[in-house]
Amino acid sequence: MVKSSLMRKEPFKIYVIDTSYLLELFKVDGSFNEKDAEEIHQRFKKAIEAPYRFIVPLPCLYELGNHVADVRSFERKKELALKIAETIKKSIENQKPWEIVPAIDIGNFIDLWEKFAKEYIECTKGGKNSSESIGLVDATIIEEARKLKKDKSKRRIEPVKVHIWTKDKTLKAHEPDEEENSFTGA
Repeated sequence: MVKSSLMRKEPFKIYVIDTSYLLELFKVDGSFNEKDAEEIHQRFKKAIEAPYRFIVPLPCLYELGNHVADVRSFERKKELALKIAETIKKSIENQKPWEIVPAIDIGNFIDLWEKFAKEYIECTKGGKNSSESIGLVDATIIEEARKLKKDKSKRRIEPVKVHIWTKDKTLKAHEPDEEENSFTGA
């Protein structure tokens, strides 16, 4: 039985999915950890049953494809690419298991780059001289999560929580709503 969001005692949740979670979900060779993959699979399963929404920004799928291209075995590379292609096809046709969203319309692309230069480049764990800054794809994820929070909070009667599912602690720190029992890797 599908639970109605009106019957829920907890807020409706939207998860913006980062490449790091997709790598674990698909168990991309050389880019996943078995324990993390199991934990992330269980989290997806639980959230699907809730049911909550999953948003995958298009740039994350490009990054995922780059990781698949790095898989050494041709057979495994092809298997992964076909599995991911099938999942993307299902998502485009009926928004399940995810909704794929374009990064940004071209008219706002310069705004993203300016914000990236002014805000995200300096958003590091170790200060201005650190190499651990927010990249452009991560900036896109943050902006999408903020947009969803703003838009959904205006339209819904019930509360909405927007989280970023990622193994990147720097990126996770930017989610609009802090997630209880979050998972950023073992």
